[in-house]
Amino acid sequence: MTEILIASSLCMTVLTISDSHSLHEKNCRTKYFRNFVPVNHRVKCIVSIPYATVKKTYCPFGHAKLNLYKLYSFVMRYMSNCKYLSAGFNLLAFFFLSAILTGLLRGLLSDYLSLQLMGVRINYLCGFASTVFTIWFMMRFVNKRPFSVIGLSLRNHFHSFVSGIMWAVAIYSGGFAFLAVSNQVNINAIRFDGRSLLLSFIFYLVVAVKEEITYRGYCINVLTTSMNKYAAVVISSAIFVFFHRNNAGISYLSYFNLFLVGILFSVNYVHTRNLSFSIALHWFWNWIQGPVLGFGVSGSHDMRSLFRLAYPNGDNLLNGGTFGFEASVVCTVLCLVGSAALITQASCPSILRKAYHKVRKRHFR
Repeated sequence: MTEILIASSLCMTVLTISDSHSLHEKNCRTKYFRNFVPVNHRVKCIVSIPYATVKKTYCPFGHAKLNLYKLYSFVMRYMSNCKYLSAGFNLLAFFFLSAILTGLLRGLLSDYLSLQLMGVRINYLCGFASTVFTIWFMMRFVNKRPFSVIGLSLRNHFHSFVSGIMWAVAIYSGGFAFLAVSNQVNINAIRFDGRSLLLSFIFYLVVAVKEEITYRGYCINVLTTSMNKYAAVVISSAIFVFFHRNNAGISYLSYFNLFLVGILFSVNYVHTRNLSFSIALHWFWNWIQGPVLGFGVSGSHDMRSLFRLAYPNGDNLLNGGTFGFEASVVCTVLCLVGSAALITQASCPSILRKAYHKVRKRHFR
């Protein structure tokens, strides 16, 4: 619970810093204080709010009988006007409510948490269910937007889903081939277990859906109401890293690579507002990395893998060691190249369209 509060508070602080000049006096007007302060006790002063100085009227202690409902109304109106704080409090409320619901579900099902349903532990399903419900609740009653805005539909986006799978296959094919040729990894044995591969396939689908609707679907939707899409991608990726910080064997390079992975998963979403590509890429990224190739999945080795790997040169920055491929310099390079390629691919149509209209105006005016 403390981790949730720290992460969300960090989001709020970053959002406030992101554009301090936009918190102007017009967003925090004196009139909001007039509802609950007696006229004869009003004293004007300047109160410093983080990264913004606003004019505020307050009442000396002991003379005003503040109504809690009016105070609450003021706070909510202040948050709604200061959009950067509003986005931060929105994320704070989301993570807090999600943690509360997850704890309640796990408490109710405490005797069944170790059981599995189609390869997914009940313990994890509690988190999945609470996340989906919290996103629906926040979108419906707080953001006043439909749940469909998250972008879970496959309609007209099946090609994006297939493209995400191909990107994951291409990245790991290139990365594994390089490590094998450079003698950083060797395949000691091949152990085919169809049931284990299928169950891990289902499990990582659930993981991909849960994390993508959280860090890409919800966080980016909230953040883009207060800032441009690229700033939203950076902040949502930082939140993604924060919630992986306690993984086994994590290092500074792992932190950086996870940040790049978050950007890689986000680039397509901010242009299409559909999660098909991100879910497919995340799903096969984890599944190929762990149950197929035998690397650790962000430090986890819980799944039986098709390949059993050995590291002739020991754990190092090239093979990633016990944490897995995400702690490798090869992963850093591939994520940078992949992100640049996706940004270029998404930007090219708009650039070409602008160039076309410019040429057309020049010749036909």
